[in-house]
Amino acid sequence: MPQEAQTIVDYFEDTWIGRLNRRRRGRRSPNFPIEMWNCFQKAKDGLPKTNNAVEEWHQGFEGVVQGAHVNTFKILNALKVEQAHTETSWEPSVAGEPPTKCCKYQDCADRIRNITASFEDDVIVVNYLRGISHNISY
Repeated sequence: MPQEAQTIVDYFEDTWIGRLNRRRRGRRSPNFPIEMWNCFQKAKDGLPKTNNAVEEWHQGFEGVVQGAHVNTFKILNALKVEQAHTETSWEPSVAGEPPTKCCKYQDCADRIRNITASFEDDVIVVNYLRGISHNISY
């Protein structure tokens, strides 16, 4: 590792994975435990890895309410509209139709699920990370 990158390595070790002990036998606890941020099992199980659906609902509900500090009646009416929408949108899933997702995101989720499903302990970790990196865009 180049010396110039040591600051970044220290940050990742301290924050996300834990810095090596002095004897190099194990790691100290990171600021954020691996169980908190690791999405491997979620990806393998096909579960969402973000809370984007919650954010989407929240934005939609704000649009129905149309204001920041509204009275109780306006909130109750907005909840009635939301309940009607929920009941209507629930019917296709009751009928067995899978939830719709934008093709681009569904394809990416499927590719990541395939990569994590085929990953085994004897597979080189670098190849796993390379596969995942091909599916990340900013």
